[in-house]
Amino acid sequence: MAKDVWDNILKHVQTISQPIFSTVNPPATEEEINLLMPLQ
Repeated sequence: MAKDVWDNILKHVQTISQPIFSTVNPPATEEEINLLMPLQ
């Protein structure tokens, strides 16, 4: 569900402003998230 919401937001941003849309980074991988927030 969260992915659907985010995809919808990105679709609207792309429609409204291509320059802003082009600066959006891809989502973090699970590995990248774990590096920032290791399990305790």
